[in-house]
Amino acid sequence: CSFPWKNPAVFQPAIPYSDTYIGQPAYYSSREVKEIGPQAAKIRGSRATGVLLVDGGAFIVYNTAMAQMKWEYRAELRFKALLQTELCQHRMPKQFANAELSAVVFGCGMEPMEGIFSADAHQMHNYFVFDGNVEHFYYLTNDHRGEIILQLLWNHELKSAMDEILSEDLLANKLNWLIENDAMDIAGNPVLFAYTCDMPRIRRFDTALMLHGLTGTIFCFDFQSDTLRRICGPCITIQSIDFDAFERSLCHNTEEPR
Repeated sequence: CSFPWKNPAVFQPAIPYSDTYIGQPAYYSSREVKEIGPQAAKIRGSRATGVLLVDGGAFIVYNTAMAQMKWEYRAELRFKALLQTELCQHRMPKQFANAELSAVVFGCGMEPMEGIFSADAHQMHNYFVFDGNVEHFYYLTNDHRGEIILQLLWNHELKSAMDEILSEDLLANKLNWLIENDAMDIAGNPVLFAYTCDMPRIRRFDTALMLHGLTGTIFCFDFQSDTLRRICGPCITIQSIDFDAFERSLCHNTEEPR
């Protein structure tokens, strides 16, 4: 839900009632977040368009459209700090004290994501995506496909079903191994499920493979594959998933009856 009059009053100056609970995903625009009070002055200049709250986590939301985002580095860090202190500690600690803070950037098509990865010395503002302050930073297309993948970020049951299907012909993942992975192929090479386009995770996987002289496989949706081929190095093989088939089989099967 994104209508202010339907969402719980989380960012009003007054502290929410103790029984306030985010049961269904709720989006709050940056204007609503800035109604929090004098603390809002700390996040002036942030490029965030709002915050998506779900049961168990929160996502700072950006929209780069067709352009390249010029992050306001310090303002973005202050935005995250504001959520950690005001939301997670003071306002809704029962639900969000241990919540994970992630970020999502929407863009028109996959091209803006390629631009984020190809930042050079004159575009170091993109380092905000990869410096580890936000562990999970997802790129989603600003269309129906992005909307469907967004559901995978907060619907853990749906995502687990997706990962289980992808793991059918693979070996179990190796925990605390030298390369981050979701599974291993039969030859013992690491596999990463990258269909949510978690950008820092993709870069870590690519970099680790090159450093250790190994090869690996990335699983992604078909409309993401060309961009990931250009982004990733020669150590990675791209395995694409038919998005339309995924939506027909998995998403429709998990819909609640009307």
